[in-house]
Amino acid sequence: MITDTDITFISHSCVLIRTEDEYILTDPWFQKPAFGSWLPVPAMSISPPYLTALAATHEKKFSILISHGHDDHCDDDFLSLFPKETRVITAEFLSPGTKNRIRSIGFNNIVEVPFDGVPIGKFFIRSLVDTKESLYDSAFVIASKRNVIIHQNDNWKPYRQDFADIICKDISSFHASGNVLYMSQCNLADAFPLCY
Repeated sequence: MITDTDITFISHSCVLIRTEDEYILTDPWFQKPAFGSWLPVPAMSISPPYLTALAATHEKKFSILISHGHDDHCDDDFLSLFPKETRVITAEFLSPGTKNRIRSIGFNNIVEVPFDGVPIGKFFIRSLVDTKESLYDSAFVIASKRNVIIHQNDNWKPYRQDFADIICKDISSFHASGNVLYMSQCNLADAFPLCY
């Protein structure tokens, strides 16, 4: 089947999404222990210099998506290697913690995605934050012309009905004859082989 989107698993909940010449790297975590003891297993499938070079050579066509500010989804050391003008996408949280962490690494091109969603390049991105469950976790719908990706992590409870309804609407609006991919990480970060 011909699709317009390629997805490469990197590690943990980090994937590289490509549509034509545009890229989104989700939740990068390289080798720094998270919370003092969790380690990313298996090791990254793509060398960090390749990813940082990809960001540098694609400038406005490369984004990093941070679903939330936990160490295993927002590796400060790894992120500090990327050009500071790289677009960083996160959810529109009530709490500024994730945005402040991203800003403290030196990034200044931060896009806070609302529930209603926004177009970013060739993608449409919507954030889903259930404030009754958590003020700092989010899921995302990432849609291209013919494919829909649900980037779900650290969200182990069932979706609220309105979230399920909007995801179904996005799937019917965008995927046409393409694919739908549901990606979830709802176990401990070091629970290999139970990966994303």
